[in-house]
Amino acid sequence: RERDPQYASLLSDIGSAYREAGDFQNALKYTMKSLEIRQQILDYHIAIKHPDVTLGDSYRDAISRSYNNLGIIYSGMGDYKTAFKYYSLALEIMKQKSIQTDEDISYATSVDNLGGCYQNLEDYKNAIICYKKAMEIRKRIQGEEHPDYAYSLSHIGTIYRLMGDYQNALKYHTQALEIRKKVFGTKHPDYSSSLAHLGNIYDDMGDYQNALKYHKQAMEIYKKVYGEKHTYYAVSLSNIGFVYSNMGDYQNAIKTNKLATEIHKDNLIRNFSFMTAHEREAYWDEMNDL
Repeated sequence: RERDPQYASLLSDIGSAYREAGDFQNALKYTMKSLEIRQQILDYHIAIKHPDVTLGDSYRDAISRSYNNLGIIYSGMGDYKTAFKYYSLALEIMKQKSIQTDEDISYATSVDNLGGCYQNLEDYKNAIICYKKAMEIRKRIQGEEHPDYAYSLSHIGTIYRLMGDYQNALKYHTQALEIRKKVFGTKHPDYSSSLAHLGNIYDDMGDYQNALKYHKQAMEIYKKVYGEKHTYYAVSLSNIGFVYSNMGDYQNAIKTNKLATEIHKDNLIRNFSFMTAHEREAYWDEMNDL
């Protein structure tokens, strides 16, 4: 199975499945093995001086995906410094390709991932640099009506909110909202996500009427798309409860947060038996911190 690209892809897919299930140890095991094979393939390609440059680029793409996957796994584990290392390695291998990085949409994805890692490390200055760089590449290649461009705008808006720059936060999240409305319509979860972001910004600004307006709109969409037992619906209720609390309307705050808590509790009971040991441990750690 040495130097078999399909086998490497299969291992990568298994690793991703374990990651989605929250089993990070097995995710690391399979992703590392996939990376090892992919590196062997590229090394052999270089050693024999294969004339197909495009093929070499595809091997580098595969290695970059493995590095990005490792970064995502370590981010999920809360080890952002190790995640940063792998996201950086993903960028380095992309720079070895024959095409310019500014014309490579995969490079934009890697830069965006690195921005997310800076965000987790609370290095907002570098996070916004990465997010804006990814945004410019996506704008040039995919255009201003592509969902990925909207994601970049949303990421930038979030950083501005974390920095307390609410006017720029509103600007970027509103732009993302308009693109998502045009691409997806007003009944899509991504559109609802933009509404929730705007609600959070207005809440931070003390504009509670607008905060309630946007959070209630987001809640109604999640209700229609997922139903009243879904986690996203519960999160929307919690957001509304926080606004009521900030307004001093404690009766509505308690009522709304109780309903959200009941949904979370029911989902936990229903899904607990299917959780991995890691997911259960993470849940109880969170509960003990409350």
